[in-house]
Amino acid sequence: MAHVSYRTLADLQGIIADSIPEGVTLEYKGSSVLRNRDDSAICKAVTALANSVGGHFIIGIEAPAGGPMKLDGGLPGPSKLDWIHKTINANTFPPLESVEVIEIPDSDGTYYVISTTASVHAPHQSKDRRYYKRQGSHSEPMEHYEIEDVRSRPKSAQAPLRISLFTEDTFGFLRFRNDSTTDIIKNLKCRVETNFRFERDGIEHLCQRGLRELRPDVQRYFLLDTIPGMLQKNAEAELHVRVNYEFREQPVTDHASFYMTDLLESAIIKPPEVKALNELSEKVEKLTKHLERLRSDTEKLTQMVDGSGLRLSQRTLQALKNVEQFFDPYEFDWDGYKILLDISTDEAISLHRIFGVIDSEPGRRQRYENLPTDLRAKFEKKFRVDFGS
Repeated sequence: MAHVSYRTLADLQGIIADSIPEGVTLEYKGSSVLRNRDDSAICKAVTALANSVGGHFIIGIEAPAGGPMKLDGGLPGPSKLDWIHKTINANTFPPLESVEVIEIPDSDGTYYVISTTASVHAPHQSKDRRYYKRQGSHSEPMEHYEIEDVRSRPKSAQAPLRISLFTEDTFGFLRFRNDSTTDIIKNLKCRVETNFRFERDGIEHLCQRGLRELRPDVQRYFLLDTIPGMLQKNAEAELHVRVNYEFREQPVTDHASFYMTDLLESAIIKPPEVKALNELSEKVEKLTKHLERLRSDTEKLTQMVDGSGLRLSQRTLQALKNVEQFFDPYEFDWDGYKILLDISTDEAISLHRIFGVIDSEPGRRQRYENLPTDLRAKFEKKFRVDFGS
């Protein structure tokens, strides 16, 4: 904002006491502009200031001939702060968002001070589709050459801060860059507004503390969230950033808006390193799946033999020689007993409780002899039963 600020009732009373007239950076209107909802008068005043050198538009001071006569008591009733912001945003083009509106309460009503700097997005068109400038104590329509002159004005010399959204893979970062090659940006304050639930410590710290300095040709990144994460909270997620800072001893206000839906798919940047890592990750994942399938197949094959493949091969050779072979009962589980002996599940489990658990040989023998005779007969046709001496 301009160097002189008006934030208290005493500041406004000082205008009357010192008879400070309207000028290039100062304009007064009575509270009737708010009472009558005169959005044309408000937009004309603030665009004229923003298209010129910035300044203050004070509502609540009667100044019929440019000189302040008295405070009119302010506007009674509810706050008009939100209405003023929406009116300026909706009726100026491009939208003049870099304004500050201060409410100053009095006993009978509220005064309003609307302040702006020379806009880096000038020229701004008012509600009546005209471009205005401050000329002396009046807001006058701009000539065509003046509009072109403001439009071609070097923006970086006025406001070197570049606000952008940087994406890496699916992550979104808020990036601040000082495009000046010689001068420092000082005391940067930031306000972030979203239309979705947003909680991020880094941005919260930035908004509360700000940046004391941003040196020439330096950029800083602040993590927002993943783009899909923001869109999951609101399919039309928007993020609006407003900043105030000092540059070459002058206050500057700026803003930027980002629409996350526009960043889907091809708009999301994937640097070569990130792309290569993603491709490698996909290959490793495929290899892991193949190895898991091979391990599973190997495990199934192992379960098909009774111990090692070598012993099974020996038994197969012995069988081909018509030599009777008995299996070792300690090498099988209950499922193996059930298949080889063609017995019930309960019978197979009863055998496994004898040969599949740790026990003394006498105890194992006793429990085996308690089994039904026909089950023991089936078992001894296929398995070697030896409990030692």
